[in-house]
Amino acid sequence: MTQFLNADESRSELRWNPLTRNYTIIAPSRGKRPGSFIINEEIDAHLPHSEVCAFCTGNEEYTPPAILTLNKKNSDDWFVRVVPNKYPVLRIEGDLHRNNAGLYDVVSGIGAHEVVIESPNCSRQLADLEISEIELTLKAWKIRLADLKRDDRFRSIMIFKNHGSLAGATMKHSHSQIVALPERPYHLQTILNSAREHYSRKERCIFCDIVEFESNAQERIVVEDNYFTLLCPFASSFPFEMNLIPKKHLHDFSEIPDNELYACAHALRDAFIRLNKTLNFPAYNLVLMTSPPPRKKLNRPDYWGSIREDFHWHFMITPRIARSAGFEWGSGVQINPVTPEEAASFLRAIVIQPE
Repeated sequence: MTQFLNADESRSELRWNPLTRNYTIIAPSRGKRPGSFIINEEIDAHLPHSEVCAFCTGNEEYTPPAILTLNKKNSDDWFVRVVPNKYPVLRIEGDLHRNNAGLYDVVSGIGAHEVVIESPNCSRQLADLEISEIELTLKAWKIRLADLKRDDRFRSIMIFKNHGSLAGATMKHSHSQIVALPERPYHLQTILNSAREHYSRKERCIFCDIVEFESNAQERIVVEDNYFTLLCPFASSFPFEMNLIPKKHLHDFSEIPDNELYACAHALRDAFIRLNKTLNFPAYNLVLMTSPPPRKKLNRPDYWGSIREDFHWHFMITPRIARSAGFEWGSGVQINPVTPEEAASFLRAIVIQPE
């Protein structure tokens, strides 16, 4: 078995990420422990305070009309509510135009921006919810993703959650966001290209290969069950970064069977409880990486021909406990002071009581 850095080694190591096609410098500090990364600051210290929370039940008049509501069993009251963002970064109304401005390109700001309110009560965060309650948020993501993919103007759809002011949240109430774009961002396109090229060479999904390799190595595995693998990526860009990857190959989250949403909710809850206990409730970003709508490309009828086989939806979980500085911004290379092997060891040691 190849030996990698451990906490007792001071030397650094550059690790290549075959998906993002970039290096991370793993530079462990001697004796560094999770407590070293705990930020002594209220997670919501910089969020605006208001006597009325627009996302709480009874205050629906403060948001645009709901696009979707989901109820718990045997209840007539909503538990998850999806509304248009009151201050959208892109607007759904209008026609899509692509223009040039000299050597630059300009695309009209057409898209969608929605907010998924994950609970009717602002005192409960995602990790505080029951598994069946988290399942409702996942179901809302699935429904909205499937609907937005039908719009021919959209070429990618991002679902993400900013938790805490350090992660970019602007409200304390637990919520996530959905943004549909008329283009595919460079980061996503790089991962798509990497997955397609891996499949064209090996006729295997690169994500399935990662899950198999990591399950055999066990060094970076946090926890796994029959459905999901939670791991710290080999070339983690940030301390205690995690990926949650389904074991069953599926390119598109909107196609996940309803009977597997509960297992997904269980795995996500497990990940956040481990993160909270290890790092004392840090701010974090959660991103769902899923297949974009396979729009046809001119002169490339085969461009999306293998996406069902080569891509594999997954979650990226990044605690916001380290900041990028001049080197990172200038080089595009992150410095991670915690080896993913050590991070996985700390996260794996957390004991979680069954629900």
